[in-house]
Amino acid sequence: VLFRSILFLDSIPDIFQSPYQDAPLDLHTDSFFSSRKQEIETRVEQIRSGSIDISQYLTNIYAERQGFCCRGVVWDAYDVNTMIEIALCCTSAKLADIFLLFAQDYKHWSGGLPEIG
Repeated sequence: VLFRSILFLDSIPDIFQSPYQDAPLDLHTDSFFSSRKQEIETRVEQIRSGSIDISQYLTNIYAERQGFCCRGVVWDAYDVNTMIEIALCCTSAKLADIFLLFAQDYKHWSGGLPEIG
């Protein structure tokens, strides 16, 4: 949710072929990060430094975009207050590191935890 505007950048050619896509076509490729590197690093630094008010940002995104299809987001799973609590449980540096890993290799890091047993 914190990277939604970067995920849906319209300045990158040929990544959206339909208004019904929930993610750009390059999400699972190496070019995803490289084509958005400046925007991603800026957002990561905003999170790391605390210059972005995560509570307000999440509140605004939920108000403006809740219900719109977005890969990795299940709007009904958590309300905005729960999402804010989850985000604020992490230090800004840890949260920034997590998002940077997702941006660099979403396919690898979005797979979930392995089953043990």
